[in-house]
Amino acid sequence: MAVVESLFPAAMRLGRPSFIAEHQGFHLLKPPTAYDAASLGFTTLESDPNDPSQIIPSTQHWQAVKVAKRPGNPYPERMSVGRALNCDLVLRFPVVSKLHAHFLVGAGGQLSLVDLGSSNGTWRNGVRLQPGQAIPVGPRDLLSFGGVHCEVLDAGGLYELVSGERR
Repeated sequence: MAVVESLFPAAMRLGRPSFIAEHQGFHLLKPPTAYDAASLGFTTLESDPNDPSQIIPSTQHWQAVKVAKRPGNPYPERMSVGRALNCDLVLRFPVVSKLHAHFLVGAGGQLSLVDLGSSNGTWRNGVRLQPGQAIPVGPRDLLSFGGVHCEVLDAGGLYELVSGERR
């Protein structure tokens, strides 16, 4: 997980072309969220805030995580999304299923998302996904994993966000 604020110096130092080259691919952007674990009646296991594949509950920071395969994980054609620490992208929120969804990367780099029958559902731009059905996703799409809201950004969109160019 990268706190978005930590990317500001890199954007200013590198400039747009070098920043984009260094941060190629897709990223999930998560805004700060009010979070009250006590009201849920249970807690999620502790996580490692320094793990680059995790987004953890934060009321203060925007977070970004690269949509990428974790080294050593099986099934190279898909990236798992869920609460479990062995997922490729870890969303440490109790409303996210242990194995919630998969991202698939097709020919030409097209990104798709599949809900895996999660308890609390997956949405793209406000429309709930049917379990097992792959739908294309791209930059600026709004995704929700059981109520955990994220936005898909490409490297250019991430640069625009951290450099202040985004409108």
